[in-house]
Amino acid sequence: MLIRVTFNKQTRKLTNELTGETSVNLLSLSEIKILESLIEEQAGCSREMLLDAAWKGRVVTGTSLNVAINNIRKLTKEVGGPNPIDAIRGFGYKLSEQVVFTLGDTTASIQTEKTLNKQTKNVINKEPVLSVYLAKLPLLLVNIGLLIVIINLIKLYF
Repeated sequence: MLIRVTFNKQTRKLTNELTGETSVNLLSLSEIKILESLIEEQAGCSREMLLDAAWKGRVVTGTSLNVAINNIRKLTKEVGGPNPIDAIRGFGYKLSEQVVFTLGDTTASIQTEKTLNKQTKNVINKEPVLSVYLAKLPLLLVNIGLLIVIINLIKLYF
């Protein structure tokens, strides 16, 4: 039985197109990126590809991917769908042929994403990396001073 599920990136919810059931829980941002990658790559995605898509630049374990895949499966079951993601042994994952995902309200979410990206870039540009380290310099100097005092006390007693 083929089930159509709408994935609304803006509300972060799944909706069964036949019954109208909507998931109560929300997809996390990493789960959204995983689902988008799986929708784009119908043949399947390697674990490494999904880890990179969902947590680009962050160090996470493979367990994080397993948990995210499990959460997507649970949300799909919430709306009356079968298991939406099949594991490909020794490779990664692909979408099940029993579930068809369609994207809903993607233009609005893309607009929001662009705005957020511009705001983030402005914040980063206003605060250079050097100023962050300079702000922590006094604490570092205090710690170095304490370390020197401790070393001198140890020399005195031994």
